Amino acid sequence: MLKLVRSGPVTRQGVVQPGSGWMNVTGFKQQDLGNPYWASSGLTLVTVTAWGCDGIQVHHWGGDGSIQAPTTGKNHTLGAILDLTSNNAVIRVQNPTDKTKVIVNMQPLHLSS
Repeated sequence: MLKLVRSGPVTRQGVVQPGSGWMNVTGFKQQDLGNPYWASSGLTLVTVTAWGCDGIQVHHWGGDGSIQAPTTGKNHTLGAILDLTSNNAVIRVQNPTDKTKVIVNMQPLHLSS
């Protein structure tokens, strides 16, 4: 049987400062504030949900480019599988307000039989 998901998902609240344009999302913990890099190991399913903004982007920083949610409105969800072996993800939301909320889930993946 093929196993794609291994244990170790991480779900964290993101923090974003209100602003216009694309703003970086950082982690909620004190050591993560101001750090826009979301790290994992190997292939990782990254799912971001945001409320109260105009869009979401996930950048494979130093890697394969970025993915942007194709939806309109104020609520968005974006999922991407990224190889985070040697590069990190940077998550951005567009035009956040003081009421914007962001949840980030990172699930490491692997192929085995």
